[in-house]
Amino acid sequence: MRITFGTDVAKNALSLRFIEDKLLDTTLTGIDGIGRVFPRSKNDELTFDERVGGYVPLQQWVLDSEGTNLLDLFVFPNVDPTRTFSNDIHEILDVFGIEAARMALYEEMMEVFGAGSINYRHPCLLVDAMTYHGYLIAVDRFGMNKLENGVLAKSSFEMTSKVLFDAAVAGEFDSMRGVSANIMFGQKPPCGTGFVDILVDESRMPEGHEEHDLFDSELAHANALVDQEDKKDQKDGQCRMDDILMSW
Repeated sequence: MRITFGTDVAKNALSLRFIEDKLLDTTLTGIDGIGRVFPRSKNDELTFDERVGGYVPLQQWVLDSEGTNLLDLFVFPNVDPTRTFSNDIHEILDVFGIEAARMALYEEMMEVFGAGSINYRHPCLLVDAMTYHGYLIAVDRFGMNKLENGVLAKSSFEMTSKVLFDAAVAGEFDSMRGVSANIMFGQKPPCGTGFVDILVDESRMPEGHEEHDLFDSELAHANALVDQEDKKDQKDGQCRMDDILMSW
């Protein structure tokens, strides 16, 4: 492409430099942020076919692009917004929200590890910890410091001595409500069976005697039976313990 200007446009080298910068930033066609596009064939793609009234495997062509710009792509003609996605987690968070970013993180992790090599609960637990605040949190010492975890939970991750020293200087305390803190002290953590408390509603208990009254009555009944057996043995002339005891 050859662009020609009049003699009154580029008066000096500085104005020519400004024109060059403006031309290089001008998009003649396409979408800003999208570079080269590579077509790729995808076999056995399940697509809904109205002729059979169900999903059938078909061969389709997809486009992989360098760069991403979801907002402009969604309004571009001949682009299906329901099947256009990106692997930029921050862009997905800005466009779709935190739930879509969580699902994108999970899909990226499962693609790296493989669907059969790791249980899905482990990456789900990790992506939940990264997104449940409503924004993305890095899984490192900087991300842990942004959370509202206790001192012991932060010290169990990285930089144990530094975290404990800073907590001692600042006078911080730990409420011991987390799992890590209770495990470090050998206590029952609030998870699983340790998360259940049994409370007795005394207003729903049946009416009756108190427990100690029942115990006293049973003890008195047992003593009466023992005395009755002792008297019976004395009448029958059987040997008693008093008859064989020896004094020194």
